[in-house]
Amino acid sequence: SAYMLNVCILSNRLSSVSIDALMPLFAILGLNDSHFPGVINRFSQGSPEVVQADLTGIEHLLTRETEHRVAMGYNNLTPATLVSTNRVQAPPAPKDVTPSPPTIPKTN
Repeated sequence: SAYMLNVCILSNRLSSVSIDALMPLFAILGLNDSHFPGVINRFSQGSPEVVQADLTGIEHLLTRETEHRVAMGYNNLTPATLVSTNRVQAPPAPKDVTPSPPTIPKTN
């Protein structure tokens, strides 16, 4: 069948590939794109520094991107949000509270 023909073709193409050669690819494909957009974009664009990197090179690229994000003030857990202690916050929403009647002081 056509499916098995495709499997055989793929098998022949991969016969000379080792798992060590595939591990950097697996590492890149498993990355969270919101945490490491630079490395993933450079891989997609065919940057030799990323495409030809071994696992140690990938680790170096990820460490460097993390350091850049921290230096720019981005939180790695929520990369779209700038970390700032001076952020202005909206006042709290008013609660639905029924106002109590005013008290009138007693005079003697």
